[in-house]
Amino acid sequence: MTTASKIKNGIINAIRLVLLSEWDPLCIGDNPMLRDEYDRYISKIYRLVIGNAKEDTIAAELKDIETKEIGIDRDMSGANAAAKKIVSLKQ
Repeated sequence: MTTASKIKNGIINAIRLVLLSEWDPLCIGDNPMLRDEYDRYISKIYRLVIGNAKEDTIAAELKDIETKEIGIDRDMSGANAAAKKIVSLKQ
């Protein structure tokens, strides 16, 4: 595996963990059987990260996923907390 592939995989795995621990709109992060529940959203977030998206852009995308794809309407605290951690992944 190349260094670039290792970095990409590391970022993807880190995004997965942040989505489960910080964002987690379905409250499933503690269930090991559901650890892949948010994987379908990782590629969207990864593209934002490598495109140097700002924290508010990532938070807005997570909020959009919550409301339009998952069907949950909650405040921005989970999306904001996750976005803050996700932005720090490239630093």
